[in-house]
Amino acid sequence: MRKGSKRIATADDFLNLAEATAYEDPEEITLPHCGLKVILRKPRPVAFVIAGLRLPPAMSQKQSLEENQGQGRTISPEELELQIRNVRSYANLLRGVFVNPKLSLTPGPGEIHPELIPQPDQEFLLGWMSGEVGSDHSGLTSFQGRLRGLAASRSDGSALRVQTQRAPERQSR
Repeated sequence: MRKGSKRIATADDFLNLAEATAYEDPEEITLPHCGLKVILRKPRPVAFVIAGLRLPPAMSQKQSLEENQGQGRTISPEELELQIRNVRSYANLLRGVFVNPKLSLTPGPGEIHPELIPQPDQEFLLGWMSGEVGSDHSGLTSFQGRLRGLAASRSDGSALRVQTQRAPERQSR
């Protein structure tokens, strides 16, 4: 829809506008642990909304862990489903963040699965996306310390992983 158009805006018009402005311009970032360079786009707050996340992942995880801290209880099927949905939403957000290489839960040629990224670099990305860690890695040590402290507060120390399948091999043309 163009400015000055006499047509009434649709929901798709607003979604398209939000998607077009959801990420900052791409920048080259060196992942601190593995030392590999990637091209990423920092998400703006609207990107979290489009991906289905209410809060940046670090804040969401912190809230969830603090709510269950020291309780030693098993989560309900509904809570597990919510956590799985959050992990999938986080994966959607990461797909928008990664410009090169591309990220996919079912990677094909030229794509990588998020689990190929070393854990310390995943922590960096989490902090960088939420604005707690700079592109120059500033703030990373304190951010990782907070994450580890929150993870240690879980009674079972387990991590939630999304089950994925490998995409069928694509034939070259």
